[in-house]
Amino acid sequence: MKMNIRVLVGISAYAAALMLLFFMDFGERGYHFTPESSALASSDGGVRTDASYQLKELRLLNRCIGYIRSNYVDPARIKPKAMLLGALDEIQRTVPMVLYQSRPEGDASIATSVFVTVGQTKKEFEIKKIDDLWEMTWTLKDILAHLDGLLPSDVDRAQIEYSAVNGMLSTLDPHSILMSPKVFADMQVGTSGKFGGLGIMISVRQQELTVVTVMPDTPAAKSGIRPGDKLTQIGEESTVNMGLEDAVDRLRGEVGTRVTIWIAREGWPEPRPFTITRKEIKIESVQSSDLGSGIGYIRIKNFQQNTTDDVKAALASLEHQGALTKGLVLDLRDDPGGLLEQAIAISDLFLEDGTIVSTVGNSARVREEKKATQEGTVAPLPLVVISNSGSASASEIVIGALKNNDRAITIGERTFGKGSVQVLYDLKDQRNETAALKLTIAQYLTPGDRSIQSVGIAPDIALYPVTLDSKRMDLYVTEEELTGERDLDNHLENELAKSERSQVLIRYYEPASALDEMDPEEQEEPVIPSEEHRKVNVDYEIRFAKQLIEAAPVATRSEMLAKAGDELLRLQNEEAQKIHNRLGDLGVAWDTPPRGGGKNKPSLSAKLMLSAPGNLVVAGDELEMVAVVQNTGNEAVYRIRAVTRSDNPLLNNREFVFGKLMPGENRKWSVTLTVPKNTLSRKDPVVLEIFADETPVASANTTVAVAVQELKRPVFAYSYELRDAKGNGDGLVQVGEEIDLDMTIRNIGEGKAFQTRANIRNQSGDNVFLTHGKGKFDEIASEQSVSVTYTFRVAEAMQGDRVEFDIYIGDVVLREYTTGRVVIPVYPPGRPELVSVTRMAKVKPQTELLGGPYAEAPVLMQVQEEVRLRIDAELPDWYRIRIGERILWVERANISLDDATNDVGNPGDLNKATLSMFEQVPPLVEVDSLDANSLLVATSTIPLEGYAAFVGSVSPRVDVMVYRNKQKLFVKSADVAGASEVRIPFHLEVPLEGGVNVISIVARDNEDRTTTKRLTLHRVATK
Repeated sequence: MKMNIRVLVGISAYAAALMLLFFMDFGERGYHFTPESSALASSDGGVRTDASYQLKELRLLNRCIGYIRSNYVDPARIKPKAMLLGALDEIQRTVPMVLYQSRPEGDASIATSVFVTVGQTKKEFEIKKIDDLWEMTWTLKDILAHLDGLLPSDVDRAQIEYSAVNGMLSTLDPHSILMSPKVFADMQVGTSGKFGGLGIMISVRQQELTVVTVMPDTPAAKSGIRPGDKLTQIGEESTVNMGLEDAVDRLRGEVGTRVTIWIAREGWPEPRPFTITRKEIKIESVQSSDLGSGIGYIRIKNFQQNTTDDVKAALASLEHQGALTKGLVLDLRDDPGGLLEQAIAISDLFLEDGTIVSTVGNSARVREEKKATQEGTVAPLPLVVISNSGSASASEIVIGALKNNDRAITIGERTFGKGSVQVLYDLKDQRNETAALKLTIAQYLTPGDRSIQSVGIAPDIALYPVTLDSKRMDLYVTEEELTGERDLDNHLENELAKSERSQVLIRYYEPASALDEMDPEEQEEPVIPSEEHRKVNVDYEIRFAKQLIEAAPVATRSEMLAKAGDELLRLQNEEAQKIHNRLGDLGVAWDTPPRGGGKNKPSLSAKLMLSAPGNLVVAGDELEMVAVVQNTGNEAVYRIRAVTRSDNPLLNNREFVFGKLMPGENRKWSVTLTVPKNTLSRKDPVVLEIFADETPVASANTTVAVAVQELKRPVFAYSYELRDAKGNGDGLVQVGEEIDLDMTIRNIGEGKAFQTRANIRNQSGDNVFLTHGKGKFDEIASEQSVSVTYTFRVAEAMQGDRVEFDIYIGDVVLREYTTGRVVIPVYPPGRPELVSVTRMAKVKPQTELLGGPYAEAPVLMQVQEEVRLRIDAELPDWYRIRIGERILWVERANISLDDATNDVGNPGDLNKATLSMFEQVPPLVEVDSLDANSLLVATSTIPLEGYAAFVGSVSPRVDVMVYRNKQKLFVKSADVAGASEVRIPFHLEVPLEGGVNVISIVARDNEDRTTTKRLTLHRVATK
């Protein structure tokens, strides 16, 4: 077993992989079956399904335990019993039919046993005596052997082991994880900084794969690919509804190999092919620019193997341009980290001596210091470093080294606060594929033995943007609103971590942009012209850094701060005046309080009123919040403002400004917001906190409860049939044919759908070419049906005997969706022999008429009463029936032939037979009614009762699960083979935590059909 010698210091194991010229999303700990997930699909976590995987071997688990025992940073955090429960918790999220409960519940350290339920089987395992990792391993092995014997064969055993290990690791810290082979491979590309490819960035724009950027001097650029081009085909496969990750996998390959892509471009009547030879593409982690006046700029995006060389090249280029005569701006904003040795090397470029970083492991018993050397150090020059809350780990090492060695001024925001070091251990799983354990082995200290763990590094000069608009007010952004390491579960602590304050705070006015007001899901990656690819967007922070260097052109931090004092005061006053003037335009007197303040504490009263009757607003409506503040004292009060605090993100951090109020004067400020249509019912307290400038006036605070009533939801059922009118017309799908798949979608829910997308995705590789796979509809009323036709072509050289498509039907506004899978057999030419006949037949009641001559074919209609229908062709065991243009198939056993050859005797027979359309219906979840006003509670539990209905189940087993936040509380599985409709009731007492509790009821037919209903309850503290 080989240890990967690369040491990582990044926000996550694959932080660098996110810089890979494409946009992808995979979970840190692999796939989870959480309330937000729709399926148990191991491919999402990068773990390949393998039926031969032997769960009892626990090869990965055993190796991970060995490394934890030997190398984990803090042995005191290794709590075997908690790790066992963490493993079981992750397993029950991964496998729907598994539930575990500890006794007693709560503190893992006092648990004496666990009950593990699989379907109808429940077994108790004693854990009272577990106090060692190996005892924990043996107990977990017993539990997994129990699961192995009870779980169906289609449950992926490999995914269970990965989940168990990651659940165990999650109790240690948020950065220790087991990476699947796929995730590990992607991370390796990110940290290496190169791969075989074309040199393009792609994204999805208007549901089409689109070239966003073409990197200069790459194969794509030389072939004439342009930003804005649409990729319609890669190799032999259509890109219709192809995922980004799938597209990237097809575009990449070995250096020297060729790939043909088809490009659609505005003005071209048809897509054109481009055959391009892959070359080594370098991932650019460094960007540079000449800011003018002899000041250069370098941005480091992440720390990968070539970053130091790239920074040296950028410095040489800037020096050649004459852009390093006065100083340098080093931008580390949103740099998530990467390789430790690269962070040390970058720091060493700017330091002649001193400690760069110290790593401390195994409860401080192991310590290693890295010192700066004079060799290779760039000439001393003024240096300003820009940071924000996205600057993490490796970037924090550089910031801390340069700041604490008195080498650079830091400006911007407080950094993320990740002060730990991880190492990679290569692990072979049972399939001989390489996974990797990323384990936290040390914490690091910046010079002066300062830990930044969970506190980050405060900049010397804090810069916070201020947005002042009647629709949006962000006047007082604070550090508490920034996300960081402290927000992660089970984050490490360090007694050497001390939170420092910035020496200077400047709030600068920044007008709100249209992009800021958009839903993040509606924002699209902008198309960047090739010549703009490396251009730097000079924002306020960069301009500020340049002004700072011009005002104080000295090479040490302390001298620079001292010399820049007057300039800092000028810039502070300049921005304060902009804010004063802008607020004045809005009718607010933002006068500066007199020096020394008033004689008495501010005396204010406040109230918060809502436009919604009874403080109940319906999702999709506007809500006006009106705050009124009165000065009840005998002195003027200055810079009065208010901000809301609520667990409802929509209502939280809404700012109100009132300015100066004379005694007895009152003023109101209103904030209008639109409640998104997809908001679920909830009721939350909203506290209006009052401030006089920076001073809280708690006596004036006031609270109201705000309820949101959700809209009724659509539910999508669908039916489909195949037409081979463009083929030989026999109703069978055969190689070489072009097939239409007609889908009818019906909204069987109580609410309307606003914007519906109905797409299918090819899961058969280049065996199938999907030419049309999208459907788009505006409003679909309750009980309304719409139709869409998809078209695909089966390859002549097809391998296999079936084609498969994933179905997605969803309202993008309400985010309600139905998923499914279509599996269609494919027949070779001339087989089976179809014999033409002309006969009449009596079809038995309840007979299903199918879309093909095979048992898995979709049910298109059902005969309710006996009816005579015309047969026009036959196969062994099957007859073909035509009703209008529709082709249907019926098994021989369900009909009796009629000697007559005439059409149906009575024209009314078809109506009497009631040939009903058969639909694929998702699981339905019904919960005893809870209106919005009942969702704010003071009790520690609530009763939850309802049922899940499965109609025409496509799986022999169904599951119903209940979660409270991430905790699984209930599972019930049932065998439903042959049943046309099944109802599974649920009744339980749901324990509630203080604050927000999201209760999710998940009904699962199979991995392709899952329905989730959510309830949001707020438990208030009782006095």
